[in-house]
Amino acid sequence: MRAFGDLTAVHLALWEHGDGSPTKLHVPLPADQWHAAIIDLCWRRFQYCLHAHNEAMSVYETDIERRRSFDGRVLDPLPVRLSWGMGEVADLLSSFESTFDAFTASIDACRQRATFGNETSYELLSRRWLRESRELRDRIEFSLQTSMWVQWISESVWQAGELSTHLRDEDSRYLQQYGPDMFSYIAHPPLLVAVLTSAAMVEEVGAVTVKELDTGIDPNLDETTLEEVIGWVRDEGFAPESVDLEVLDDTLREARNDLSHSMTARGTTVTLDTFETYIEAVQIAVGLALSLADRLATDVLADLADLSLTPNRDNSGATGVIK
Repeated sequence: MRAFGDLTAVHLALWEHGDGSPTKLHVPLPADQWHAAIIDLCWRRFQYCLHAHNEAMSVYETDIERRRSFDGRVLDPLPVRLSWGMGEVADLLSSFESTFDAFTASIDACRQRATFGNETSYELLSRRWLRESRELRDRIEFSLQTSMWVQWISESVWQAGELSTHLRDEDSRYLQQYGPDMFSYIAHPPLLVAVLTSAAMVEEVGAVTVKELDTGIDPNLDETTLEEVIGWVRDEGFAPESVDLEVLDDTLREARNDLSHSMTARGTTVTLDTFETYIEAVQIAVGLALSLADRLATDVLADLADLSLTPNRDNSGATGVIK
């Protein structure tokens, strides 16, 4: 069984050096094979989470490009279909839990077999991988959930946009019995989803970010308001330069309040003439939420990316050489 641990150590060393591996590579060999196995499995789990996070982060832009590719084509009959992006993120979400659990079960099985307390270099490194992986699941799952919210928002804005196109187009065979003034009522469901979800997303993602990143702010996540969360994000400098927080604090917050609390205001809040203004506010909210979710995920991913896969040679004990 010793060969199993040695082989794992060699694989870790090769992965660590990548394409820059020297012709002779000194590989520290583990006294307990299971510590090397723990490091290997933690690293593979980290790679999977990094891939899932990056995939989710890229779906929004890809989805937008795919939507733009349909500009100028005949619109599909109503009701509109769900987007490619929504299916992609849903697939990432549905497979993430079981895949992560499978990695964790294998790691736990190795932990049960490993001997701890001898303070060997591989033991110390495996413990660091375990310790710094603690927040990995929650952060990546939060990133995927945020991307799912973004897809629903994007889908809702697109549906409202398609309705506005039909109402503006006198030659459209859809909705021709209605005039432009009907937009606020006909498009109310997707508008409601886009505006309310954007505001709720910024509020939750912003509050979780300032809570998790040791800012000294410890909000009760059930009692936050959009206004105070935007203030925290502004004070901590968490918003990208491209994000205009004033638009969120004014346009989006006001629209959220009108659409959710006033039946009579719903027909006048987002009209056909002001629709583009609210699209801008929603896009700003999407950009901020994705940026904050990425910051949360990167916070733990970067720590793991900086961890070595093999112990320092000077403290490792037995060493093998591969040519």
